[in-house]
Amino acid sequence: MKLHSQRKLKDVQLRVTTNEEVVGLLGQYVTFANTVLGEQYADVRELCTQLLDAFVHDDKRFRDWLRSQGAGNGVGGKEEGKT
Repeated sequence: MKLHSQRKLKDVQLRVTTNEEVVGLLGQYVTFANTVLGEQYADVRELCTQLLDAFVHDDKRFRDWLRSQGAGNGVGGKEEGKT
């Protein structure tokens, strides 16, 4: 088994503006995820953080594109083979 050190990255605040319908649906998704999927999101902010992380790390075409740009694992990216 290979062990990889986990880099500690500094948190950066990202401000996003959306409409009230989307915010309401995200709130409902938190409830859905916590009750149906067994997740434990504290709030919409935590859900969005996880969604964004999964979005940029799990998109194979994006990872391939990053590699083609010489970015290797990408800035702050997960190591190859890890999702």
